[in-house]
Amino acid sequence: MIFGWGKKEPVPAETVPERRDVDLSDVPQVLSDLEERRASALVQETNAIRNVIVPGFERLFDIVRALERDQLKTEEMDRHLKALAVRGKRQTVSVIKKETDRRVASVESADDVRIFAEQVGKSIKRMGDTLGRHTRVVPIIAKKHTNKLKDTLSSLNTDREELFKLVRRYDEFREELAEMNALMDKITEYEKTNSERQARVEALRQEVDTITSRINSIEESVADITASSEYAEYSRKVERLASMQQAEKNIRQEIESQFTKISRPLSKYVYVSSLDRDHMNTLDMMVTRPADALRSASKEEIIIVLMAVRKGVLSGSVSVKDQMKATAQIDETVEMLDTFINKFAEHDAQCRKLEEDLRLFDTSELGSRQNDLKRARSELDECTKKIDAAESETEEWTAHKANMTRELERLLSASSSTRYKIL
Repeated sequence: MIFGWGKKEPVPAETVPERRDVDLSDVPQVLSDLEERRASALVQETNAIRNVIVPGFERLFDIVRALERDQLKTEEMDRHLKALAVRGKRQTVSVIKKETDRRVASVESADDVRIFAEQVGKSIKRMGDTLGRHTRVVPIIAKKHTNKLKDTLSSLNTDREELFKLVRRYDEFREELAEMNALMDKITEYEKTNSERQARVEALRQEVDTITSRINSIEESVADITASSEYAEYSRKVERLASMQQAEKNIRQEIESQFTKISRPLSKYVYVSSLDRDHMNTLDMMVTRPADALRSASKEEIIIVLMAVRKGVLSGSVSVKDQMKATAQIDETVEMLDTFINKFAEHDAQCRKLEEDLRLFDTSELGSRQNDLKRARSELDECTKKIDAAESETEEWTAHKANMTRELERLLSASSSTRYKIL
């Protein structure tokens, strides 16, 4: 029997679904074949129902024709009840004749199934509703015909429900098919994007090779320059010039140490000084930056300031704890001026000589090569970052593709009697 009409067949024992391995590229064809099979099965099952519904419609037509011809005995009925019964009979006969006399749509495709289901579904409902409205009065005058109508319509309504179940199951399959096609579209788009990404990565790898070769060439050129005797001499003088900075620092510390001894009278003299503006500026610098004062002011200016301070100490205008010690330290500082100034002069002369010697060595080519090397290494770092980002993106999308493929396998297996494995 079909669709549960009549006696049900025994439920077969559960079988293990067949396993089928398919390439991802073959999935669209698998989906197409599956859609074709499901549509074909739908048409066949619907036609089986149609072969039951059409005879049912014919039986209904015959019943209402018999009802229409039957000269019912209504003489003894109440006239109001008689009017209701006659009107009910007339409407029942009219509606059922009209619905059963229609040409039932043929079923050759899935679209035809919908047309057929909608047509017979509406017809059966209209006939059932009509009979239901008059179910209390019509049986009074035509019980035999009414029972036949009820039985036949009940059977047809069961067929109608089975038909709607078929359509609903097919609609569910179509939704799953749409989901599977959407997954395939996403996977296909991923494959395209990944292919383009891999092409970019390959181009970047080639660029990395090119940049690496350029870096090696530049490094060899730099090595040739730095391996020359001229560069070795240049490097020694650069180191010597750097060491001169420490020498200058030592001279400054020595000067500052000496001027620290007389810092108190110098600081106090600022408030009582009658020096002119230039000498006051020199005095201020001697208090805060004595080494700079010796480099910017002349020896004579320094001595003038120191003698003025010494005079202030002796006169008492500059208050100190020990006048003799303060004046002695000022005199000591004056005596050491030549030493300090000469040290600075010798230091500056040596620095100028080293700087002149360094200018004899042309560093433009080395500087150019070093700049080229810096740029090349920056380009290499940028390419490497792009490759790492692309590979990270590929890993992320590969995992996403695997998830989509598993979901596609699940949907495929759920939509058929085959357990699919996508390779």
